[in-house]
Amino acid sequence: MKIINKKPKEIFRRITVTLLFFISINLNAQSSSPTEANKPRKKIHIYIALTAFSKSSINLLYAISNNFYYGLSYRTGDEPIQKGVISPGIYEDSVDIKEFKRTRMNESWGLRTQYFFFGSFYGSLNFGLNKAYKEEQKNQFFIQSNNIDFKPYQKTTIYSDRYSASLGIGYRKEIFEFLIIGSEFEYGHLSTRRINEHYSFNPQYFNGLPDNYVTEQVFLREKNQNSRDYLSVSVYAGIAL
Repeated sequence: MKIINKKPKEIFRRITVTLLFFISINLNAQSSSPTEANKPRKKIHIYIALTAFSKSSINLLYAISNNFYYGLSYRTGDEPIQKGVISPGIYEDSVDIKEFKRTRMNESWGLRTQYFFFGSFYGSLNFGLNKAYKEEQKNQFFIQSNNIDFKPYQKTTIYSDRYSASLGIGYRKEIFEFLIIGSEFEYGHLSTRRINEHYSFNPQYFNGLPDNYVTEQVFLREKNQNSRDYLSVSVYAGIAL
């Protein structure tokens, strides 16, 4: 799920072009086969959806009836990170080296419901969970000339779970018996993500508070990510079983 910071006219232009494209396909299909709109659909739909500026998601849907589907979606998010970070020290010819770790970020699960109200067009109601993740800065060393000094300092930042709910309208069509293609537009709301910072250090080593701690508390303290509305447009393809 991604916040789209584009002008409304540009967003609606792209949505309109996408919908008109699929409407033309649907009208051509129905004109060639009058019973196309009432054709039974396969029970299971599995597809991969692509969304601008975001990782793709895999979706598994099951049909309770010919027109009503429900199921799950999953997005892997960004891979975990573990690396060394080198930065200039506070003294001339000195450097700080520390270990940076981050668990998987932007991993999300979703519950999707879809109802086909006209031919291949459907409305959707969706709920999502963007999972919490954690960042750690630890094992910090101060190097100057031939001297190496271990700094007893560690920072852990925890980003809480984030919830979402959206309404959507989409188009999905089965082709060649077992393939599906589609597109969906969603408008939804994303909840606040709370950010908690935890520090661990030895005040005797630093003769008080560490410089990093003071600077971050005064100037760089992270704020909660506020709730917001979002727009999302996706295209997808998959299989019907």
